[in-house]
Amino acid sequence: MALCWSCNPLCGKCTPPRMVGVTCPDCGTIAVFDYQMTPDPEPRSCAKCGCDLTWSTVPRAKFCGRYQIDCGNPCAQANQDPIENTESETCPSRSVPIPHPDEA
Repeated sequence: MALCWSCNPLCGKCTPPRMVGVTCPDCGTIAVFDYQMTPDPEPRSCAKCGCDLTWSTVPRAKFCGRYQIDCGNPCAQANQDPIENTESETCPSRSVPIPHPDEA
């Protein structure tokens, strides 16, 4: 796995992204927030219209193909083939999935 010289916090290719760009569904304004890895996230809203964007800042869980686990903050490695020996290499983030209210 190749790492970049300068990490872009929105990228998510080598490691899980630390920030997320969110487009407001009401007015179309784009905002950048830190990802929130907690089941009780801080309220986040659009600066222009006040629309609630809280759950847009919590990453959706995805099955990681490389490490064969459910990851709460997936990176691009989730789309890779599984590694041969999962005991010798473990996921650096190994984030616990957080259920979204619309997935209940």
